[in-house]
Amino acid sequence: MDGYPKGLSYVELGRKYHMDPRTAKRYAESPQKPEYALSEPKPTKIDPYKQIVDEWLVCEDGKWKKLYCFLMILGYSRIRYIESVTDMSTNTLIRYHQNAFRYSGGYPEEILYDNMKQVVIKRLLKQENSTLNRQFEDFAGFYGFKSILCRPYRGQTKGKVERTVQFVRDNFMVGIKYNSLAD
Repeated sequence: MDGYPKGLSYVELGRKYHMDPRTAKRYAESPQKPEYALSEPKPTKIDPYKQIVDEWLVCEDGKWKKLYCFLMILGYSRIRYIESVTDMSTNTLIRYHQNAFRYSGGYPEEILYDNMKQVVIKRLLKQENSTLNRQFEDFAGFYGFKSILCRPYRGQTKGKVERTVQFVRDNFMVGIKYNSLAD
């Protein structure tokens, strides 16, 4: 047992300190305490995409803001309304709904929604048991449309929207630099 501190083998030291037994041996036999120095940051998988992500951000009032896309597609006519926004509050969602209604000349009887907090606060298996955002529920009641919630983890129920979101990302956000939201 000579050479093993506290009677532990190098394999046991390695397990205890989460290191290779050869490293444990090297440290145990070293005359001085090992010094740790930070190495240069290693490249990550997202490094090639950092510039693209920066281009997706919009600088507004001297501050960088995340860019969101409000998108409404009418189910039968496929009329699309798309507008860029820098926040996703319930007030913003309501305002852009009104813009979309003006653009399309009316509003549908039903609108299908992803389970976002601006529309639904607590999503349960059955929609009638879910708790809707009161402010948004009042807005829908005023206009007289029914909010339909997508089933959780079922992306195919909103495929028209998902394909258009991908189209917008690929064609309007990649490689284009915007100076403002209006731009």
